[in-house]
Amino acid sequence: TEGYQYKIVSSAQDLSNPANGEVNVTTVSFVVDRSTPIIAFSVPASSAVYISTANFTFSSGTVSDLLIAPGNTPSGVSNVYVKLQDISGSIPGGCAGPCAWWNGGTWQGTVASMTATLHTTSWTFASLGADWTRGGSNEDGRRYLMSVWAKDRAGNEGYAPADRTQSTTLILDVAKPLSGIVSPAGPDDSIRSSLATITGTAADVLVNASSSSIRAVYISLQS
Repeated sequence: TEGYQYKIVSSAQDLSNPANGEVNVTTVSFVVDRSTPIIAFSVPASSAVYISTANFTFSSGTVSDLLIAPGNTPSGVSNVYVKLQDISGSIPGGCAGPCAWWNGGTWQGTVASMTATLHTTSWTFASLGADWTRGGSNEDGRRYLMSVWAKDRAGNEGYAPADRTQSTTLILDVAKPLSGIVSPAGPDDSIRSSLATITGTAADVLVNASSSSIRAVYISLQS
């Protein structure tokens, strides 16, 4: 039954009378685990997130092996794996095919998976590249698919027996937003008797049909 730990004890006895019985018995313990571990992202915290060229070099999350009642004894998580794929419309070449897969140090043309650092109930991965432009100068809208999954000591992994792989889409935004002042209107050094409000405009310019939108607008007053 899944979720239970069992112990097998082997003890031999011969045909003599009285019988001689084995003193140092042999034992083997094992856990029945047929459930795929659960994994989740903490960083990034959503299923789609905008990144800039240098602000996303680290990812993390939580992981656990299912407790199946009434035994509630899991085999335990052994590994967490990471895949990062460039899924943009145009992918740089230079290797065996389009260089779409990150291997922890460079981009390659064949599928690559990497191993995250496993903690008691969490995982971390710090081998993400700092430059997501892939060498281009106008790469807004470039998209990446990052997937993570766990494997337990019983060999249950990723898609089997249940699909517990988690994925997030990373969308590149390197264009700087624009802002302007509407009120008070120019020109500079104009004279006013009072100023109740300051208003203006702000926009994150669409480049290649992509924009992360405005987070905040900051103003400063200097006398």
